[in-house]
Amino acid sequence: MERSPTDRTMRIGLFYPHTQTPHIRSKKIREWVPDVFDLEVHRRVVTACETGGLDFLFTLDNWGVESWGGQSAGADQLRENGLMGPILAASLFAMTRHIPFITTIHTSILHPVHVARVGANLDTLSQGRWGINLVTGSGGADSLFENLVAHPDHDERYAMAEEAFAIITQLWRGKPCDFEGTYYRVKGDLIGPTVVQQPYPAIVTAGASPAGLRFTARYADWHFMPGRMAREDALTRIDKLQGLCEAEGRPADGIRIMRHVSMLVRDTAQEAQDVTDWLVSLVDQDMAHRYVEQIGQRISTYREVYQAYSRDDDTVRRIGLSSGALVMHGTPSQVAEQIQAFHESQGCGGIALTFPLWHAEEIGRFTSGVLPLLEKMGIWISPHRRGWSW
Repeated sequence: MERSPTDRTMRIGLFYPHTQTPHIRSKKIREWVPDVFDLEVHRRVVTACETGGLDFLFTLDNWGVESWGGQSAGADQLRENGLMGPILAASLFAMTRHIPFITTIHTSILHPVHVARVGANLDTLSQGRWGINLVTGSGGADSLFENLVAHPDHDERYAMAEEAFAIITQLWRGKPCDFEGTYYRVKGDLIGPTVVQQPYPAIVTAGASPAGLRFTARYADWHFMPGRMAREDALTRIDKLQGLCEAEGRPADGIRIMRHVSMLVRDTAQEAQDVTDWLVSLVDQDMAHRYVEQIGQRISTYREVYQAYSRDDDTVRRIGLSSGALVMHGTPSQVAEQIQAFHESQGCGGIALTFPLWHAEEIGRFTSGVLPLLEKMGIWISPHRRGWSW
């Protein structure tokens, strides 16, 4: 996958489901979505994405069990199982030929030598289609890795990530590594293969703190931001990031902004509204409240986003529908117009789509109905014509 610094058209991909109900707080919705552990389901989904013209796939990862259900009766029924991103990616690469896949990897709990080898294998087997969403947190796994994780504070995790990234990229160059830092000591030559993409695979980050933005300005190709952010807050963060890029000797627009969007397309506006109302009615209100209360304790980006929202039941239930994603549900023309406005008014260079009902048919409604309109608007070009690139 080539970097395309002069191509400013949007990249639109799927926030890939690694759990049964990604980004929606509902037990009932599990009855309406496919089986996340069925490889044939994934074959249909990735085929719809690649043939339909989506630009990328992007998945989260978690290690600890989320506790949105609390300790109430039946809480164990809310346990969410999830596939491990790099292993899922290897399966999907075998089913596709062109579409890239970004996987989340937590540097606080995985040694940089592990990351370097896993990443090099994925990039090689996919012929250069792998990207890494580099996360400094533990994915909810501090207690699971008690003997490995010294519970560093927020900024110290980024200091660890700086060292980890230096080791990873040195090993990806296929040369012996001799590194001694505060957190890691690595000496030796890692078995091949090394990465296909040069100088290294695409890097995505999401950190919103000063330390996170500095890290982003130094290394990232993409910066992921919640879709629900207020326009003023989004533009303020972009402005900060551009200033940091210039301070690091990079072009101010050298990092592209990716936002999170909940997508549902129907033939009429009324049908889209009816389905949305039905989905909202399936949200578990207690789960949604606990999610809003707890997510900010783990991820500062979402704490800032949800401070702007009231805590009334209806608002929280609608957050439970799509988490931090901005809801764009409507007809193809309505959705296309919203994406165009998002792109033009907020500097959005890409969007990762969450489909509350993540069937291949739902993805097909978007790719066949919305993408041609975006291409006519001149803000997106099909990778089948443009060439597959970051």
